[in-house]
Amino acid sequence: MVPTQTLAEEILDLKKQRNAVILAHHYQDSEIQELADVVGDSLELARKAKDFSGEVIAFCGVWFMAETAKVLNATRTVVVPDKDAGCSLVDSCPVEQVRAYKQRHPDHVIVSYINTSVEVKAESDILCTSRNAAAIVNSIPADRPILFLPDINLGNWVKKETGRQNMKIWQGACVVHATFPARRVVAGQHGHAIFSLEASFQIEEKGLEHQFPMPLDVPGPEGLPTQRELLQRASHVPEAVRRFWARERPLEIRPVNLAHYESRDKLPPRQNVWIRLNGPVPKERALQSVLLAYLSDMTLLDTSTFAHGRGLFDPDIQAASLDHAMWFHRSHPLDDWLLYTQDSPSASGSRGFNRGALYARDGTLIASTAQEGLIRLRRQPK
Repeated sequence: MVPTQTLAEEILDLKKQRNAVILAHHYQDSEIQELADVVGDSLELARKAKDFSGEVIAFCGVWFMAETAKVLNATRTVVVPDKDAGCSLVDSCPVEQVRAYKQRHPDHVIVSYINTSVEVKAESDILCTSRNAAAIVNSIPADRPILFLPDINLGNWVKKETGRQNMKIWQGACVVHATFPARRVVAGQHGHAIFSLEASFQIEEKGLEHQFPMPLDVPGPEGLPTQRELLQRASHVPEAVRRFWARERPLEIRPVNLAHYESRDKLPPRQNVWIRLNGPVPKERALQSVLLAYLSDMTLLDTSTFAHGRGLFDPDIQAASLDHAMWFHRSHPLDDWLLYTQDSPSASGSRGFNRGALYARDGTLIASTAQEGLIRLRRQPK
């Protein structure tokens, strides 16, 4: 029986038959990048194709990238897997509007970022990349007004770098980058990075909505003992830990599941915890998110010890939060108790993996969490 070819083998065979080269953009999946002859950004790929002696260029990217490759390789056939693979930045700059602008302002020099359609490129005086955009603008006589397109963010940066006052900026943007901006923060101590934060932000918008319902069999927080009270009467908790939790804190925790505070039985790795802040909460949405993130670290890692009849307060366990991810679904003033439902699907390699959902008292799902933490058994000296 003749073995069946894999899809990758079929692609490589077709590439050989057509005397083709495969170019893949950085954004492509790793499986596609592994098949490619060259991986890079759009302009780099188009330039690399000029060094190729074959007949066909298979461009794994969006449509304008394939157009650029065709411009630089006019005698070769350029194919793109999906003609509808577009770019919102390119779409934000229609050629009809560019032509109308040129008619109104014939004295303006049109400087276009490479991420434009081939029609807009044809209407432009100079093309640039993000790397040379500032140098290109500086090369234009100071008395010549400029229209920079299509990216408002790159245009604003170029205007700031060059100090060019007579430069108009097209109001175009990538929908993904504009809607979901990101920030990265690294904190260091004694010359070493000890904390890394990556956050993305979105403008609120209407859309499809659903959520998992809040568990219905959970008693309310009124009448439940606080975590401090449970630790005070638990016989297996070291005195140092008891004193630690006896301090005044800006929050109150009332566990619903009490068995792991009172025994060392192996229990299902799940728990429900009521939690709230003590005192007034600022009305600013950003500060409320910060406080909710602070709350979300409380008790979550504990859940990964339940299946083993252990606890984070055991003297032979070394515990610490390692990776913590959080998704803010809906706003909440944080002026009442929140139910924190938690489970631990896995523990291995001295690490416990935990998931959580934070509900308002009325059942609204406010946020979801996922955390992996250290739960290492300390080795006793021999």
